[in-house]
Amino acid sequence: MAGNRNYSSTAGQMALQADVTNSAGQILVDTTAGLPAVPFTLAVDYGQANEELVTVTGIVGTNLSVSRGQDGTAAASHTAGAVVRHVTSARDFREPQDHLGRNNGVHGVFGNVVGTSDSQSLDLKTFVSANGHTTPLTVKAAASQDEPLLEIQNSAGSAIGSVDQVGRTTVPGLYVTKPTNSFASIVARMGSGQTLPLLDLQGTSGTTVFNVSITGAVTASGAVTAPSVASGKVNVNSAATGVVPLTVKRIASQTAHLQDWTSETDTVLAYVDKDGNGRFNNLPARLVISTVVVSCDSSGIAEVPTGLTNVTAAVAWNGDDVNAPSVIVNHYGPAYTSGGSIAIRARISHTGAAHVGNLRVGFIATGT
Repeated sequence: MAGNRNYSSTAGQMALQADVTNSAGQILVDTTAGLPAVPFTLAVDYGQANEELVTVTGIVGTNLSVSRGQDGTAAASHTAGAVVRHVTSARDFREPQDHLGRNNGVHGVFGNVVGTSDSQSLDLKTFVSANGHTTPLTVKAAASQDEPLLEIQNSAGSAIGSVDQVGRTTVPGLYVTKPTNSFASIVARMGSGQTLPLLDLQGTSGTTVFNVSITGAVTASGAVTAPSVASGKVNVNSAATGVVPLTVKRIASQTAHLQDWTSETDTVLAYVDKDGNGRFNNLPARLVISTVVVSCDSSGIAEVPTGLTNVTAAVAWNGDDVNAPSVIVNHYGPAYTSGGSIAIRARISHTGAAHVGNLRVGFIATGT
């Protein structure tokens, strides 16, 4: 695209002061009064058959540096006294029309013009705040916006990330680094009156698998694993004296343990089963803490299975205090084999008499 040219309404007629060849780069005129700043157009031998348009690129006194044969005219020889006029030519009218029809290379820009409503691809654009107190880029939703405000695509044009109409961000992965120690890598701050979780991690079906509530309570439906390093640890701190800092809750159809403690080879050393019964295998004698429902005979004697093959000590107690607060359970008599494991005998009495019927009994047994 051609550069700008300048114009004047006060430039008068001039005359050549010396002959000019068809290759000369300078012409000498009698006056430069009223001429605009360079560049501008002159017609040499104005109105004659050999009229030539030149572009003036420099002025020293009345000596003009010129580009010859402009806008379709031919460079020609001119004699002293030839009339010279400051004029417009066809290019002054053609170029604006070209500009109106172009979508690139205009206004001194080599790329495409950015339209206000056109769908375009942009590259190498940097948005810079004018004074540090303005937002360099604002993406504003329409009143009825139902599509993302921002969509990030791969080279095939498939969406790989987006910001929806309410500002929620969707990305296939998030890698957060901390450039300085002056601020946290991620901050989730709740809003005034917030009731929904600060953090909600979901499965592919949109079901929550992990969340952090507005009070900082953590709920996980899957495994929570500490860092696999020697110093890795998980701290669970109570928020108040009346708050249980850690709760492991089973589902209605739970069959697996609620908690396992394992060796470095994943061998279970101890566990708490779905009913809250504990077993500790890595003691000199295995320790079993459990509750079971037993049936008491007419003498108040019940057999309490331990799951051990050799019982060295046992203690039993009433495991159903709420329903039978006055029932007393005492370990009674030698242990004996029942179904391949050892059961302990318990004498169960109720206000001095034998207790007959079912009762939940708690016990601690050691052995192997």
